[in-house]
Amino acid sequence: MPIFNVAKLEGACAAIFEGAGLAAEEAVRVTHSLMLANLMGHDSHGVIRVVQYIQALQGGRDTFKEEMASFIDWLKTARLMPGFDEILVPGEMENRMCLQKEQDGVFVDDETWRQIQEIGTTVGVDVQV
Repeated sequence: MPIFNVAKLEGACAAIFEGAGLAAEEAVRVTHSLMLANLMGHDSHGVIRVVQYIQALQGGRDTFKEEMASFIDWLKTARLMPGFDEILVPGEMENRMCLQKEQDGVFVDDETWRQIQEIGTTVGVDVQV
């Protein structure tokens, strides 16, 4: 079984997604989610999906989204392990946290905020948020 350098594999997969029509930022985001699955030991959710995703994209973006939604729905029908109440796909927990922080704000401790304001002053910026 070949072993690939993570950065090189991630770069190659992102290039494939970009070549298939995704914007560079989206290609990187999708690829990174797949790589995280591999890195966490969930290879069946990782780069093994690149071919499936590209084929779906080639069928059209709407088809891709429909197939992804169907695939995620199928994944979430798996039997839960004891102590768990739902199945999350890569990035779902982080996306929830991101949405919550966008709504509630981001915590910055007092000392860090003081230092940010101080460094802003040194470069001529009065930091007020």
